[in-house]
Amino acid sequence: MVLTYYLLNEKSTILVKMEGHLSMKNIFTAVEKIWEAPGYAPTLASIMDLREAKITSTPAEISQFAEFLIANDNALSGEFVILVNKPFETALSMVFESKMVTQLKTTIFSTEAFAIRHLNISEQEFKMLNSNEATVITIADSN
Repeated sequence: MVLTYYLLNEKSTILVKMEGHLSMKNIFTAVEKIWEAPGYAPTLASIMDLREAKITSTPAEISQFAEFLIANDNALSGEFVILVNKPFETALSMVFESKMVTQLKTTIFSTEAFAIRHLNISEQEFKMLNSNEATVITIADSN
């Protein structure tokens, strides 16, 4: 899987994109990489673009992941937007949202326009995920 992120310092927001096959193990690895990013802070808002991802985790694993985040001080506490466009990934996002309801304001969108508008991010700012300034990390596929 490929993890891409870009920090919008002026908006206190981190833009994140995950592409390819996402097992639970490489989702954990990706989250740890984001936590290590210069400028990362749990109070940041975030857009997580999963439109090019194929999640291979189960609803039970997503629930366990949410419980891990709830117990971790590095986890986001700012607003969290998930951008998905496939039925299974949408369903898993809803499982995540339901588990995080008391800890993290999570909103799910199927279109980029609504997701970025929700966090007051411009199209140009969101396109920074595809720029040479974004950080791109390849994480080996694993189960």
